[in-house]
Amino acid sequence: MDLLTTKTWLPESEAEKDLVKGQLQKIFAHAAFKSSRRCPAFLQYIVEHRLRGDTQKLKERTIGIEVFGRDANYDTNVEPIVRTTASEVRRRIAQYYHEPGHENELRIELPLGSYNPEFWRPEVHVSVPAAVPGGLQQPNILETKSASVSTKSRRLYLGIITAALAVAVAVPLAFRILQKPLPAINEFWSPVLHSSGSILICLNTWDISSLLNNSASPLARGAAQAGIDFHEWLPISDAVAFSQITGFLGEDRANYRMQGARSTTMSDLMQGPVVLIGIFGNPWTQRITDPSRFHFVQSEGGGGVYIADRKDPSKRYSIEGDQSSGSVRDFAIVGRVSNAATGEVSIIVAGLDAAGTTAASGFVTSPRYMTYLREEVPRDSSLKNIEALISVQVVGGRPGAPHIEAAEVW
Repeated sequence: MDLLTTKTWLPESEAEKDLVKGQLQKIFAHAAFKSSRRCPAFLQYIVEHRLRGDTQKLKERTIGIEVFGRDANYDTNVEPIVRTTASEVRRRIAQYYHEPGHENELRIELPLGSYNPEFWRPEVHVSVPAAVPGGLQQPNILETKSASVSTKSRRLYLGIITAALAVAVAVPLAFRILQKPLPAINEFWSPVLHSSGSILICLNTWDISSLLNNSASPLARGAAQAGIDFHEWLPISDAVAFSQITGFLGEDRANYRMQGARSTTMSDLMQGPVVLIGIFGNPWTQRITDPSRFHFVQSEGGGGVYIADRKDPSKRYSIEGDQSSGSVRDFAIVGRVSNAATGEVSIIVAGLDAAGTTAASGFVTSPRYMTYLREEVPRDSSLKNIEALISVQVVGGRPGAPHIEAAEVW
């Protein structure tokens, strides 16, 4: 009996590459892609470069420049067009292959967190070998001349053997699938993404009304005329962090809502999981991290905020370097904490300064950095509270690659 399976495949010959290109045209002819301009352009680009082996161009900034015509210095955090298009392409591809008639076609997939497509080719192979368990030989069943064994009996025996073989193959395969660990980023976000309640993104907002109420500046006059409320002003740095978080949640099609920290109540925090962004204008971040090993502390005399370590009270992590030099070292806390007061999970994304918060949001939405974090903590920590102190070098206001200073699980 022939069984149809699929496996990853990298086309090598021109004929094999033509098969992929032909499948791509089938996908583009589907209604899911006909209604979009960006999705076909994106998918065409990444598939062609994958077939050429030119994977160096399968990077967010490069795709943004070459496919969507963005400036070479455009901010991918402020304008995440590549990430949002990739998410949409994954959804439309899934829709295409879900429809009847496409199940056994060559598959083009885009793994989560990557712009490097994969190809899966169907293969037909004979699933019934010559010898089977129990000493039964296939020829004895299929070619028996005994008059006592009817055609119906032969079919029955063949069905039993085929079923036994299917179980013998499926059980170890299922076991391996169940044993395979989740990607670190999925493991970290799982309690949030699989929650029945919508995710609240609690934004770090500032009250700058006192700075403008008595000001004669054009900004103050324009704001007054427009009726703008400056009691909950969102800094651009936290808008960037918000964009990264929502871009990640959008890939998983998670249901989320946003709200300023100043208008957020305890009742709001009890409705579902929460992502807390920033510290200065977000008192909820302060409250939830306060009992933890790494927590924010206001310096005496209003001299700023630093991060303290309960395991070593002598350590104080504050911004290092001179802002005027254009290069400083910032620190941030990232974590996943079950809040006993609300009964819900909170994700912490907060830096001492703007760049720290931006780096923290990039850290928790990066498969690579979340893998680094999992390597720093015990293996049985997937459902426990986890907190990490990270540092980042900031040059010209832009954060570099984050570094894990320490991590705690409880």
